[in-house]
Amino acid sequence: MLEKWSKVRVGDAESHVRSVLGAPVFGYTRENCPENFYVEGYGKPDRPVRGKVLIYLATDLVLYVWIDPQGRVEELFRAVS
Repeated sequence: MLEKWSKVRVGDAESHVRSVLGAPVFGYTRENCPENFYVEGYGKPDRPVRGKVLIYLATDLVLYVWIDPQGRVEELFRAVS
């Protein structure tokens, strides 16, 4: 899984993220995002969702991918449980 995760970089299009990683476990837009969207038990950054956030899970890892309003990756955050 980490090998795939390393193929996603800031600036990539959302379509590239989805083609490499598949469908996220969770995905939220700014409009439908719950106040605490972070996966419990994993590390988390404190930042808002401006466009979308896609959340991917592996055995003991989580990957948050923030997509800006123009459809590009603006930040990635990996954390362990």
